[in-house]
Amino acid sequence: MADLSKWLFGCCITNKYGKDGGEFETNIITTNKIEEDKREKGRNYEKNVEIERQFYEEAKHETTRLDDIREKVIQNSESAVMDHNDHVIPFEEAGLNMNAIPDSEIDKATSLSLKIIEGPSTDQIFQINACGIVGMQGRGRKDGCVLVGSQEYADNIDEPYNDIVFEPGENSEIGKRHFLIKYIPDTTSYYLRDLGDGNGTFVRLDNPLVLKTGYIISFGEFHMFIQIFEGHIEISSRTESTSSEQKSQQNFTFKTPVATEEGKDNLLLKIGRMNDCDVKFHSKCLSRCQCIIEYINESWILKDGDGSKASTNGTWLFADELYPIHDGMVFKAGQILFETSFI
Repeated sequence: MADLSKWLFGCCITNKYGKDGGEFETNIITTNKIEEDKREKGRNYEKNVEIERQFYEEAKHETTRLDDIREKVIQNSESAVMDHNDHVIPFEEAGLNMNAIPDSEIDKATSLSLKIIEGPSTDQIFQINACGIVGMQGRGRKDGCVLVGSQEYADNIDEPYNDIVFEPGENSEIGKRHFLIKYIPDTTSYYLRDLGDGNGTFVRLDNPLVLKTGYIISFGEFHMFIQIFEGHIEISSRTESTSSEQKSQQNFTFKTPVATEEGKDNLLLKIGRMNDCDVKFHSKCLSRCQCIIEYINESWILKDGDGSKASTNGTWLFADELYPIHDGMVFKAGQILFETSFI
């Protein structure tokens, strides 16, 4: 019966418009195409909605995962920190043994002065010696550690949580336990380390830095993740800001210069916003040449600026491992800028 209806319909078309149905058949084909396009758009819309839903669920899961990790750090922060891979590691493994240091060690080491040069309480100075903070009660443990954060007392325990406390309302953006300054008797030196709670602790690179795998270099909202293997260097660039023109991650790999009869040629890489930069960022917050990386004596060495002139806003290293403090060193935690000096 269905075949008969199709045959009769075809006959009507042939009688009125000719053998192939002519204009009427063309209109039918056009109408069918429009309907198919509508259906295709509908399928694409449903597909996009599903992709957005999956992305939202993944982002929600990742946020929950990081919150759980940070909560573990807070709960175990007397004995653990979080590294840049979001791994909770004991103080001992991070080189942060918090054993008591005898007062006799004070005579062996110089004292450290920590001055706020930008942010809340500008020009405030904290004095630190081999045993810890000086002239402030803090935790009162004399373990060679000075803990800095925004939380005054430990959760559920009425005892000091940090040695230096910045009130959350001071717009400091300091985490509950943000960073640590540690004196190590074996080297009679002070070290700085981020503790994983907050938006990072960064050292301004005023001197050349020999790069290592795992280093995170920061300038403004941009970050470079460094990997070195068999002499080659891999640079992954990312940005934190969703408003930035550059939202996607970029990966660059540069080979070690090959030795020639005259010797091994040095390789110089430029990072910045100039067109001739090897790693280019599209942001006016960066200098034309933000920093350079040179291959010298089998090491990759980073220098701020173009090597002779410093960048405008500085190049910074994320201190997720113990970083030796030197005289005149500048570092930032949240919105606070600190400067160190030995006295």
